[in-house]
Amino acid sequence: MTTPMQVADLLARAADHIDRVGWMQGDWYEETPGLQPKDSPVCADGALAVAAYGDPFGAGGHREPDRFALHSAAVTALIRHIGAGLIDWNDAEGRTKDQVVGAMRAAAAEQREQATDAEREQQRLAWFEAGARAQAAITEDRLDRIRAMARLAHREGSWG
Repeated sequence: MTTPMQVADLLARAADHIDRVGWMQGDWYEETPGLQPKDSPVCADGALAVAAYGDPFGAGGHREPDRFALHSAAVTALIRHIGAGLIDWNDAEGRTKDQVVGAMRAAAAEQREQATDAEREQQRLAWFEAGARAQAAITEDRLDRIRAMARLAHREGSWG
């Protein structure tokens, strides 16, 4: 299961990647002599793929359901934030690297805000489940003691 915090982390890694290697429009990555695609300037979608899969194409991602789900959730979160299709938005005339990185960081912050409530609820459920398991264990332990006492009483003839 993909959590909002995992999505936020992936968005932040994608933004960091663009800050580190550069941003481009019109393709997933810029063919740079001597550089691997993952080390070349990338578009927003390419940066998300690098953060999720290690390359701007997401090659083989469909064979890794957890990574695919995380990448899809991050793309969806960014699309929701920008209110447009990712590739058209990235390639829009006048778009800047700072806008792309800023949108990724803002979408990550939105995910972290959601994570707080979601994680709190998840924690409450975990505590409830742990408490229920502990109660069940206590009950089972009590039953075992009662059974042992009953066997002992029966052997000793103190049943009345």
